[in-house]
Amino acid sequence: TPIREVVDFADMHHVHRLFGIVVGIETMFHSFFHLLRWGLRGDDIQLLWESSTGISGLIACLMTPLIVWPMVLPWLREKISFEWRKGLHFLSWLWAIVLLYHAPNRIYLLIGIPALIYLVDRVFGFFFRTHLCDTVLFERYGEGGVVAEFKNPKGFDTGDGSGKTAYVYVMIPWLSRFQWHAFTSFPHPTKSNHSTLCIGNAGDWTKRLHAEIDAPSIRTAYFYGPFESEFSDVAIDATHCIALASGIGITPTLSLVQ
Repeated sequence: TPIREVVDFADMHHVHRLFGIVVGIETMFHSFFHLLRWGLRGDDIQLLWESSTGISGLIACLMTPLIVWPMVLPWLREKISFEWRKGLHFLSWLWAIVLLYHAPNRIYLLIGIPALIYLVDRVFGFFFRTHLCDTVLFERYGEGGVVAEFKNPKGFDTGDGSGKTAYVYVMIPWLSRFQWHAFTSFPHPTKSNHSTLCIGNAGDWTKRLHAEIDAPSIRTAYFYGPFESEFSDVAIDATHCIALASGIGITPTLSLVQ
């Protein structure tokens, strides 16, 4: 629809970031003017700690900067590791639960239904889109990162079977059973029904992986996905395409080159 010209829902990360900023700003303004109104009314300020609306609103207001700011503000992104920022971001689940008690007459529809849809999607993905691969070939790619190569498991399809570029979430149990990281997945250049990941040596988790793979080895990994990227939608259908990429950023373009 023409709404795409305002908000491009094909880039879900951009949509998530945009609406996260909107919700963060709206929450702080909403809280400020409630406190201002209650303060001007005198005794109404007691509603802040004597009513479910006040208590739940205060908790949500205090959690909002922890959820939004580390992901948005550049200076916090540089100082706080990804693992801590992602962990704080999961406070959004508690934030949504708290808001169910903020205005119980109608908030269940505004918060409960989207939360239920999200939960159903996560449960479906966990049981039906998570794949265990026991024979993933890990190999160092110089000092810059690690290449992971694996045979596509049953049900691992990027949409139409054409081998489009996608992204997957990866969990490597011998590194951490609780961390899932997103990486671009592209078809192997010579092996049919195989996919490849290029994992740059950039953060704590990737540096541990690089240190662990001192020689080519077959290891276990879990993959959640795949999910189509912009390179499997807009770019691959374009008449003329110019791709500019550097470092690990070249991985989404490889299937286009092929």
